[in-house]
Amino acid sequence: MNRTHYRPVIILALSVLAGIACAQQTLTLADALKYAKERNGTVRAARLDYLSARANQQSAYSAFLPTVKPSFLYSDGRTNTSTGPFQGGVNNSTTSTEVTASWLLLDNGSRDTSFRIARYAAEASELNALQTLRVLLSNVHVRYFESLRANELLKVQEANFARASETLKATDVRVEIGDAAKRESLQARTDMLNAQASSLAAKNRVTTADANLRAVVGWEGHDSPTLAALDAPVFSDDVELDRAVQDGLLARADLKASRLRVDGQRQRVRAAKLDSMADVSLSTSFTKSFGRDVFDTRLLQFQVSIPLYDGQRTKSILKSEELNLQSAQASLRQSELDARAEIESSLAALRQNKNRLKIAEEARKTARENYEMTRGAFREKAVTLIDLLTAQVSLATAESNYVEAVYDLLSSDVDFRLATGQAMPGEKD
Repeated sequence: MNRTHYRPVIILALSVLAGIACAQQTLTLADALKYAKERNGTVRAARLDYLSARANQQSAYSAFLPTVKPSFLYSDGRTNTSTGPFQGGVNNSTTSTEVTASWLLLDNGSRDTSFRIARYAAEASELNALQTLRVLLSNVHVRYFESLRANELLKVQEANFARASETLKATDVRVEIGDAAKRESLQARTDMLNAQASSLAAKNRVTTADANLRAVVGWEGHDSPTLAALDAPVFSDDVELDRAVQDGLLARADLKASRLRVDGQRQRVRAAKLDSMADVSLSTSFTKSFGRDVFDTRLLQFQVSIPLYDGQRTKSILKSEELNLQSAQASLRQSELDARAEIESSLAALRQNKNRLKIAEEARKTARENYEMTRGAFREKAVTLIDLLTAQVSLATAESNYVEAVYDLLSSDVDFRLATGQAMPGEKD
């Protein structure tokens, strides 16, 4: 896909958190992704599940190969006879060494079925581990963005509080000289206190966002790190919905894993059918013994067994596996429907947030110009206090909306990547 830069996002991102103390340790987004991959227990568990499934696959494959088993036996004993003509003791010492090689040459297909089941399980486990990693990386991105968002909104509210305090001082002066009614001072003070309350609420949001980020990253200690400015973000060009759905359904690791589980369940049905049929096997073995007497034994064995009666055990197992197959197929169909809905909603959110950012940037620019003009006019006594307070509120709202739009766009892009099965940043590092 072609990529396009979003200049408003770049401009804001380069200035993120400029006012936080430099003494704290800096945490970049790349570092956060790296720490999360190294320390997250869920990702490690998924990886271990995959390694276990691979071991099971190798175990199933070994059934096709011959086995060689050497053995050694040494025994040393003594027999004591206490009565009769042969009283006395006899020492018995035996040494035996042998090597046995055996090979199952032919069976009814159960080995192949077992290997396919193990292979599908290993591949599905690998895809589950990949999906778990992608979900984790998505969460790290979102929580990193949330922490940046909270700090930016705090700066907006602190600036609004500073403006409200300045307005209160100017209004008090006008009241003292009799140029304004006392109620205007009360109104300005109310606005200042509201701004202060909003600033305190923003600080609480920063604390919560930082705690959530530390948790998902596995950050040690109680002090929050300084978050580094984002690199210039790059977003995908717009894509048609049908193409996004088609590509996403094919690429998503969780759906691939579900399809493999369906294939594996089909093999379990096949295995149950084989158990209910005649079992045919052809095997050979060779044993070479070394001791006082050296000899070898060769064996070629052909065996056929038929399950004549087992109390409907095999029939019940087959029925159970067939029902499990239907269940897996139904779950896959529902997962595909859910994935389609996620892709549609994430693409719609991405498109809307791109347009929203453009509007929010224009609104912020207009609100800043309006506030500066209104503040100047207030100094010249050309507008009322209400006009100035309205301009302050509009500016704070516009700046907050801009910050929200920036980080909503960043988060929606990550959501779209996850929904369509794209590789997440930091996945291959």
